[in-house]
Amino acid sequence: MKIKTISRTEEDYTRKSKLDIVKVHRNRDPALHPFERAREYQKAVVATKLDKIFAKPFIGALDGHSDGVFCSSSVRNKNVPFITGACDGELKVWDLSRRVCFWSAVAHQGFVRGVSPDPTGATFFSCGDDKAVKQWALEPLDTDAVKPLSTHTATHPLTGVDHHWVDQQVRARPTALSLSRFVFF
Repeated sequence: MKIKTISRTEEDYTRKSKLDIVKVHRNRDPALHPFERAREYQKAVVATKLDKIFAKPFIGALDGHSDGVFCSSSVRNKNVPFITGACDGELKVWDLSRRVCFWSAVAHQGFVRGVSPDPTGATFFSCGDDKAVKQWALEPLDTDAVKPLSTHTATHPLTGVDHHWVDQQVRARPTALSLSRFVFF
């Protein structure tokens, strides 16, 4: 029975002082590496495939938020009004076909935790760290000074908001510490 081992002494690979150069042993003889050309070819093929995969998946960016986007939503029937809420409390309503912002407003103090449009697509609701649920018009009359249509305050911070698909009910999800439920009719 043959056992092949590689023995190395630690003294050959450790530096005696910080100024010593680390010795790297390489053998560039192609006879010792018969599959080197095949390995390099395989690496080149994989790199080319990855370049093709990641070449054009990106269609466009919705630039404009100064902080990270935490939540987003769109109306079920149409994708044109796309709503995003950022970590700095800013809401933006986008036109996806033109990649422009309809309007934006600083809606909450702190994170915008959830946005949810109603089924008609005329208004949407947002909730944030400031314990408020606000109703907004998707197409306000004055886009320079956008104000909420209504504001409701909860007793605890909210983690999300949802709208019923048929009935006029809005449910806000409270934090895990709170057991109360927030329902508007």
